Amino acid sequence: MVASILDGDKRIDLFPRDVDALRRDPPRVEFMVRGSGIGKFEEFRRTGQRQQFGPDEVSNLRTTLSFLLPDVEFSGSSVVLDSAIPDPEKRLKLRVVFSKGSDSVRYELIEFRTISLGGEQVVIESASPLPFVLRFTLPMVRGGKGVFRIQKRFHGAGLAPVGKALRAMACLRGSGEVELFALELEKPIVILRAGCRVPPRQQLWEDAVIAAAQIAELYKVALPLPTSVARSDRRAIAILSDLARGGLAVEGLKAKLIKSREAEGVVLAYASQEMRLVAHLPGLEPTPEVFGTKVATGPISIVAERASVLDPGTFVEEYKAAAYGEAVRIGFAATQARAQLGHVPPNEAVAISAGDMPSAAAIPRRHTQ
Repeated sequence: MVASILDGDKRIDLFPRDVDALRRDPPRVEFMVRGSGIGKFEEFRRTGQRQQFGPDEVSNLRTTLSFLLPDVEFSGSSVVLDSAIPDPEKRLKLRVVFSKGSDSVRYELIEFRTISLGGEQVVIESASPLPFVLRFTLPMVRGGKGVFRIQKRFHGAGLAPVGKALRAMACLRGSGEVELFALELEKPIVILRAGCRVPPRQQLWEDAVIAAAQIAELYKVALPLPTSVARSDRRAIAILSDLARGGLAVEGLKAKLIKSREAEGVVLAYASQEMRLVAHLPGLEPTPEVFGTKVATGPISIVAERASVLDPGTFVEEYKAAAYGEAVRIGFAATQARAQLGHVPPNEAVAISAGDMPSAAAIPRRHTQ
């Protein structure tokens, strides 16, 4: 289509019949700009961004299509200039990498559309379904400066994509870099330095969502995207994160120990002395809860290098008085004890299996998050 002419409820669309002739002699619109219109026209030429000119900013408006409107007087008209994108449906396929120091977040493919195209810059905007919209203003002349903006679009998005988006944004706290790599050209386009500041309360929420997304992946649990994060959520997140890294410090262990003929001698021998203890539990109890969802850890091991029975005299007395097969309460204190996922071999330690303890609970050291 070459042009559209509107008159009230009527519209005339013009289509070329001889494309070659149209290329040789394309339709023209000519006008002069004055006053504040001069600055607008220069801005349009430079950036390609839409500009509107009022009647006091244009004069001498004429067009080679005026024969279609012989009775129309063009004086006092307004003019709107907008970019003519060569192929508005074309999508640019880019890889986007956010980085800061050794931390980086990669999006292997994000499609972009061209918003405006001028003589000195081009503006592109992400069109892929992501929990944010990226907009880049890229210079087309040497020495020009690029501009980068990111707009959050979290509503309706899942925890995992939002967590990744927040990790990307975290790379830009203070100062970071954004690299655009053209996949079709197989070469980088630009590396922009960018930075942002996050209010402390917002940063607490973002950091909690980032950690929760990692927990959801590690423990294979579906967690919702929260609108707010409670202190209990942060504590549970910290405990689960430490446990996954093998670094959950525990103060002790409370359990019920089944009395048996096979273990009786070992239990009584170690009841009043320090020991290296390895306890295998079916899971962390009580079960941590994040954003209202319980997170089952699966089997865990507690390894204590210096463990001792709490109130050994009372325990020995109750243990001796118990019948075989009966459960006896026992507690362990430890100064160097950690819990971790999975099954840790005893390696010459005093080992207690989950079968010997029908109920047991590790006592994590207090987290202050």
